[in-house]
Amino acid sequence: MKTKIYEIQINGEKEWVCADTAIEALKAYSSITDITLTDFENDDDIVEVPKEKWAEMKILNIDESEEDLSVETTFAEYMEKEATSADIIATTNY
Repeated sequence: MKTKIYEIQINGEKEWVCADTAIEALKAYSSITDITLTDFENDDDIVEVPKEKWAEMKILNIDESEEDLSVETTFAEYMEKEATSADIIATTNY
């Protein structure tokens, strides 16, 4: 199971990645999105999300045919049950 969540801030959007280290998070993000380190701007960032905030942060199920956003799970629940490999778990870019 992965142990941390990192918020990657790039081009005004946020992506949350579960991984054990910031390097692992960036490598997973890069392999999934084809974005490389040279694509990041100086004002982009990566920060670890404190575990204390996981229960407050929600992963939404977004159905493009509906305007409704339904809560699928919290970050805490995802990390407990689903975080077996480094992966993007949520995004503001939809």
